[in-house]
Amino acid sequence: MEYPVDEFPHISTLEASLPVEYPEKVVGSISGSVPLWLKGSWYRNGPGIIYFKKQTVNHFFDGMALARKFTIKDGEVSYLSQLIDGESKKRNLKAGKLVISEFGTPATHAGFEKIIKMVTMPDLTDNCLVSFLTVGRHLFAISEGNTAIQLDPTTLDTVKTFDLSKFFPIHVMGSHPLHDPDQKALYTFSSSILDHGHTKYNLLKFPGVKADLHEALTAKEVLERGETVNSINAASRFNPSYHHSFSMTINYAIFIEIPLRLDIASLATAHLVGKSCAECLHDQPGLNTSIFLVPKKKDAKHHLTYSCDPVYIWHHVNAYEEDDHIILDVVCYDTPIFMDKFYISNLKLAPAEYAKKYEDKTPRVVRIVLPLTKSSTAQIGDNLVTLAGSTCKAILRKNDVVECSMQTIVDGVDFPVINEKRRGLRYNYVYSPGGKCLPPGERLSKLSLKDGQVVGTWQEKGCYCSEPVFIPEPDAVEEDEGILMSTVSNANGKPFLLMLDARDFTEAARVHFDANIPPDIHGAFVHE
Repeated sequence: MEYPVDEFPHISTLEASLPVEYPEKVVGSISGSVPLWLKGSWYRNGPGIIYFKKQTVNHFFDGMALARKFTIKDGEVSYLSQLIDGESKKRNLKAGKLVISEFGTPATHAGFEKIIKMVTMPDLTDNCLVSFLTVGRHLFAISEGNTAIQLDPTTLDTVKTFDLSKFFPIHVMGSHPLHDPDQKALYTFSSSILDHGHTKYNLLKFPGVKADLHEALTAKEVLERGETVNSINAASRFNPSYHHSFSMTINYAIFIEIPLRLDIASLATAHLVGKSCAECLHDQPGLNTSIFLVPKKKDAKHHLTYSCDPVYIWHHVNAYEEDDHIILDVVCYDTPIFMDKFYISNLKLAPAEYAKKYEDKTPRVVRIVLPLTKSSTAQIGDNLVTLAGSTCKAILRKNDVVECSMQTIVDGVDFPVINEKRRGLRYNYVYSPGGKCLPPGERLSKLSLKDGQVVGTWQEKGCYCSEPVFIPEPDAVEEDEGILMSTVSNANGKPFLLMLDARDFTEAARVHFDANIPPDIHGAFVHE
């Protein structure tokens, strides 16, 4: 089998000798034609430093955050990037090693400093390297903790650090906030540990990028306009589920409790025994996966709870309501292998070695059908799915628990994206950078859910793609009328922004930059 690259750019582009910051915009050189209707800023987040003078981090998600921005206007494209100037970055760079623990790398201390750390509360990282919150006109870098760092949306300068737990019940927060289709409201889930005696999953609501807000409102004032819509209790007070993303329909947010659980006791003592956060995530494969429908109407409740076989979900695709059912599509793994794929030791493997290690651990897109109600005559053991054409089942069990089957649509797909105008609505197309047995990025693909087939593919030797974004044409009629964009690392050292016509996957443009642009994790597109 031939692989697109000889080495993964996650390592080669982050060599300590290479620059990653471009605070002055770099104007791209365009081949093809950038559509004049395409206007906005594409913000991307991910690691910019993995090598310190005295230490290399263990995990790709431990690198110091590098914010990036592509500005597209009037057929031209520019790029800039800056390291996010948080306390963790400052202190780690000064020490030449991690002195504040990250996801997969514990902090190291010696001598008197180690004694002090054993009798004081551990410092928590503010390294916000995963994604962004776009709240009103304000831009915040986020990870999966309770910290958000405000960035200047024009320059990417670091403005201010916010502790979100002063506004909301947050110890852990998902890193895939979702806008309603009209972008007036933005939602995400948080976990609050031992909150009034219970550990809870909380649906949070923020003003969206198109919310009716006065432009003079500060970031703090906009955050204060957020609210906790609803909360549900975790199955265990001391072992809440890990959660990274969620789905949303017009009326519900969908939270999934997976068997990968955070051991609170282990986390509380991790700094004493040199454990990382990753080592405090424990797999409990004997547990089923639980699915909760959380109403977006404040303080409303849904009386049915759903379960399925134990699977591990990092990325949701989409969900929508139809004929008193919810159709839910997610990417799932049979084992909690996803984060293992991003350890630096694995990313240093040759692609053939890496693929052999993960060839039997392929993610797949599955569909689950959730009946919203049960009839007054429903009996234990009845299938509650009455949706025409569906082969999924939802069997009524005791205590209003519904046991759901899963229908596999396609495998080898992760980091899924859709046309966001179809968020929470019926849709057909999913776009992905792959991830079958390599880190996602080996190809871009377009999946038709109707056919369960890949109907478009882009791949080029020496190239590795980022998670893409779909930008719809302003007057689009069809779901796939628009541009699919991805940043592409190139083995020749000349990265580019790729623009594909999403209808047929023909290349509209590629924009080359005289810059080193490392692979990233997630991001947000803000229309002009």
